[in-house]
Amino acid sequence: MSLQDQKIEAMTATSSISEEELYDGPLPYSQRVNGQPLFAKVQPEQKEDEKLPSMALLVNLALEVLSTRLIALMAMAGAIGIWCYAVYSPDTLRLIAGGGYSIGVLIPAIYAMLRKG
Repeated sequence: MSLQDQKIEAMTATSSISEEELYDGPLPYSQRVNGQPLFAKVQPEQKEDEKLPSMALLVNLALEVLSTRLIALMAMAGAIGIWCYAVYSPDTLRLIAGGGYSIGVLIPAIYAMLRKG
């Protein structure tokens, strides 16, 4: 066997090196905080009954915020439609209807939206 063959065989031979010898530092999962492992191998599952209240609160909050803004948006769309119709062919009754809608519906909707934030 030649010297080159011996070098190749030495390089390709498998050695019995453990993973601990390859890792320089504290072993994973060995550090503890308050008696609990710092990094868990498996993340704890959140129970279904713990998820529902937080999701329900989030949905209620989103609906509460969007409800007043959606009402104000629909009132604004209605006012734009009424005023476009009133300006297209000005008539006393159309102008009164536009003003009445703006005072009776649009302004209270905008006030409610601004008040709730």
